[in-house]
Amino acid sequence: MARRARNVLGAGQGHDRPVMGRQSSCYAWSVLWVALLSLLLAACKPGLPGKATPAPTPTAAEVAEGWVLTPEDMELYLAVKRKALSRLEEALDRLQTSGGDPVRELAELTVVEREAARALGADPQKFARIQEAVSRLVTLKGREEESLRLEQELQRNLEELEKLKENTKDPAASQFLEAQLKALRGELAKLATERRQIGGEQEQLQLLSRFRLEMAQLQARQDRLARRIREAMAASGKPKSGR
Repeated sequence: MARRARNVLGAGQGHDRPVMGRQSSCYAWSVLWVALLSLLLAACKPGLPGKATPAPTPTAAEVAEGWVLTPEDMELYLAVKRKALSRLEEALDRLQTSGGDPVRELAELTVVEREAARALGADPQKFARIQEAVSRLVTLKGREEESLRLEQELQRNLEELEKLKENTKDPAASQFLEAQLKALRGELAKLATERRQIGGEQEQLQLLSRFRLEMAQLQARQDRLARRIREAMAASGKPKSGR
């Protein structure tokens, strides 16, 4: 029973040697740029902070069926979420009014969602499939936005490095900068490939964007509910880990 409630919380000598002074300045700028680029390029490496989590892919059955979300699917998804949250909010209100054990009185969110789907005349399995697709598209949208932000940042740094290389007279510094430029171009090519792949689902992402406000409102509502449940459990003295 405890598990049921818990899952709701769902960087001198310049006058004597002016040429070397300019070379040293260029090299110092190169080192500075490398330090900055290392942070940006690290964001492109798998498993490091700044790299968006890969989006889960549809199941083989969904691919075979060519199944995609429709506006009606999104309306159903939102309706079920609203009804499920309303039921939990009502149960929590009763609990706080009359007293009781939140572990026993509050059902798992997924259970309430299935019940809400049935109450709306929908197949709970269809709702689960819609929910999985929405989750995948939300992750994909995050990847798209992060990829665009990183691409813009890398492009600005590429242009700055190209200007710096044009003004560099020292061969070693120029070679060093060219290596950094090559790395940047490689990462930009990878990002362009990823964005082309994501572009194949623009129609689905645009559909998701149409309901973004409603989804954000529901998430905020769910977060508030989860906070209230935690407070109720703390007030009852019941351990959150349960039996």
